[in-house]
Amino acid sequence: MTKPESDPESARLAREFEDCERQVAGTESELKRIGAAFVELGNKLQTEPSSISPDRLRVEKDLAVLWLLLPEYIQALKNREQKRAELARSKSQAG
Repeated sequence: MTKPESDPESARLAREFEDCERQVAGTESELKRIGAAFVELGNKLQTEPSSISPDRLRVEKDLAVLWLLLPEYIQALKNREQKRAELARSKSQAG
């Protein structure tokens, strides 16, 4: 591939990589929120179990979302690494 042909390719790959980065960051953010909620609940269970009045629907929703997000997060990480490798190859061919 000649240099003029590789520049649009590199730009496309860079955009796709940025999209993957955003997906990973968004999914991580939601997983961290769920984790923090579980940590808070766990701490209360360990220190003051008599004072717990968890929002059962919220806990159930967080748990359901967790099981949906985990495979999505793993796939997003794989996609990001694949795009990172493609982008590196493109840059090395262009350079």
